[in-house]
Amino acid sequence: MYLHDCLPLPWRALRALERARLAWPLGRALVPRGDAAAGAITLAALGDVFVKEAPRTAAPALFDGLAGTLGGADLVCCNLEAPIAGAEWPAASLGPSLRAAAGTARLLHAAGVGVVNVAGNHALDAGVAGFEESLGHLRAAGIEACGVAGADGAAQLVVRECRGLQVGFLGYCDDHAPLDAGAAGRRPALAEPEVMREEVAAAAARVDALVVQLHWGYEFRCHPLRRHRDLARELVRRGATLVLCHHAHVPMGVERHGDGFIAYGLGNGSFPLTPYMRAGHDWSDRSVLLEARLSRRRVEAARVVPFRLDAQGLPRAPGGLAAAHLARAIAVASARLDDDAFMRRCERAQLVFEGAELARAIAAARGRDAATLDARARTLALPRQQALMAALETLPGAAPLATALRDLLRAVQAGGPVAQAYDANQAALAAGADALRKLFDWRAALAARVP
Repeated sequence: MYLHDCLPLPWRALRALERARLAWPLGRALVPRGDAAAGAITLAALGDVFVKEAPRTAAPALFDGLAGTLGGADLVCCNLEAPIAGAEWPAASLGPSLRAAAGTARLLHAAGVGVVNVAGNHALDAGVAGFEESLGHLRAAGIEACGVAGADGAAQLVVRECRGLQVGFLGYCDDHAPLDAGAAGRRPALAEPEVMREEVAAAAARVDALVVQLHWGYEFRCHPLRRHRDLARELVRRGATLVLCHHAHVPMGVERHGDGFIAYGLGNGSFPLTPYMRAGHDWSDRSVLLEARLSRRRVEAARVVPFRLDAQGLPRAPGGLAAAHLARAIAVASARLDDDAFMRRCERAQLVFEGAELARAIAAARGRDAATLDARARTLALPRQQALMAALETLPGAAPLATALRDLLRAVQAGGPVAQAYDANQAALAAGADALRKLFDWRAALAARVP
């Protein structure tokens, strides 16, 4: 996104420029594909799925617009954006708290979905109890859930046998609602790089094909962070056959890497087009379904199937120019994945913005109440914020901000007064935020939001 008071032109004018760039993506286009092989199975993958209210029509209506493609798949998977949990569980203390409709699991099963990733930033919006309830609904509907960490913190491998092929699924997220100290029970598996490297390698040795789902990064960007690109590629080298990424709510590029395949952003599979979504990006209603042919330790072929969400947030397959336009956008974004200079500029712009926003959120929490500040400080232990703080230490003038944030984290982990730690670091927090504002490059921020 943009730091509005750091822009050389009005916000509305910049959005107009953004829309013009989205109208027809510029640059070379590349969509890697492969030849189909006998004995392979077809997996269809969708991005973020959130059913706020069950459709009034028959159960399969959730994905009726994609029925032709989904009906021909041997396996269908997606990301479950919100827990299927009742109102009796307390809502998360930070940000919007999402809960899926009670019939979500039944709708997914009727649409052919067999595996969902439950590791996401909203996974604990109803707490650990709500997370467990959600798992129960999925299990009762015959749907497997990946992205679950056991008591030891290790991600639990889900294995589905399909026409003699053992297909494994792992899922991870880099952020979620803060947990109370000492909270027990299963929880979302965290995207900690070294842990993922080890778990992916171990899981790959146990199955014929391994699908890794990653709910990470930042919203409304058309390109992944460069470090995420590098880590996704490494996971393929460690044994992942297919890497599926989501959370951005807009489609990103895809690429073949070795014998594997990576989709860096699938967009919204089914999602209410709320004012937040519409304001976030003009393409929050544009998505892709990835259809991949999996054989033993290899993706034989892959294709992206463009679609759009209708006014109810349900997928509808576009035709003609609309489909060609979106396909070209994915192709252009795919070609940019190997442009290190471009990826570096986009990543820096995103990190500058997110660092400034984190400093603002911490200050707002201090002005609200002690519980909110405590909750915000506890999120600093999660992978997304840990990686951001490490990045801030490399940006000119931003290292004091990273140091101050780490002091807040130490305070909350020690059970001490976080407000006191904030007040002691207030000058450093403000100075770091000011340094980031001077580093903000609106052109790079714009480039990150268009193919």
